[in-house]
Order: sequence, then C-alpha cells, then structure tokens
Amino acid sequence: DRKPETIAHGGSVEDVLKHLKSDPKIGAAIDFKISGGEFVADIKIVSKETRSDIKFVAFLAENGIKAAQAGDSEIDTHNHALRAAYNGEVLGEDISVTAGAMLNKTVKFPLSAKYKDEKNCEIIALITNKSDDTVINVQRVKVGRKIGY
Repeated sequence: DRKPETIAHGGSVEDVLKHLKSDPKIGAAIDFKISGGEFVADIKIVSKETRSDIKFVAFLAENGIKAAQAGDSEIDTHNHALRAAYNGEVLGEDISVTAGAMLNKTVKFPLSAKYKDEKNCEIIALITNKSDDTVINVQRVKVGRKIGY
C-alpha cells in the first residue's frame, strides 16, 4: 500500500503518473478538439473490473502563459494553468463502469477571450477513488490531438 503524497508546487502530470499502479485496470482514450465555438473532448473509459466506487474528473488547462505571478514583477511561463473544471466539479462526478464495456463521456468547455491561446490548451482527465479521491489513472492531451488508453 502506498501513502498518499502531495505533488510539490511546480509539479506536473508526469509527477502524478509516477504514483500510479503499473496496471490500474481502467483507462481513458481521448479525442480533444475545437468545434462549434467550444472545446470538445470525446472520452472513452474502459475497465477490466466492474466498479461503482469511482469518480470522473476533467480539467481544461492552458500552457505557455507568459505573465507575472500575483505580487511579483518577474515574467514567467506558466503551464498546466487550470482554466475550468467539467461541470464545475473539481472533485468530479460519480460514475460506474462494467467490466469490458465502454463508458462514453463528452466534455465541453466554451472558448473564452481569457485564454491566451486556445491552441495551447489541454484536457486532463482523471479516474479517482470515490472514498478518498486518490488517483487511479490520468490522461492528458493537447487540443487537436488524440490519445489512446
């Protein structure tokens, strides 16, 4: 058993991935694009086990933002800056999966003038344990791209 760990300031998705089991038994494939004035992610979730004790979480993030941090005058490049959470739920929504069956989720975020460059946006999708919010699996993909399980 692993103890929950905190990802340090400046941590990355790769830091989270290091703490996942080698076979989480559940995965997500994502097709992420801009369509009709919004970001659209078609997500397919498949599990080797039937589970009702999990949650689905999705975030829109932006990379390459050149700006000063609040209270600082130095310009830095900020990556993985949180722009929105799916349904406004930072901790996600309860889901159930049946072994071998595909669960389809369509996640949409409206385009916004507050984004510096929508081509630098990405979606981060997580499957977490309902009981303690620990991450079971996570996927990340930039807009205009696809990623498999």
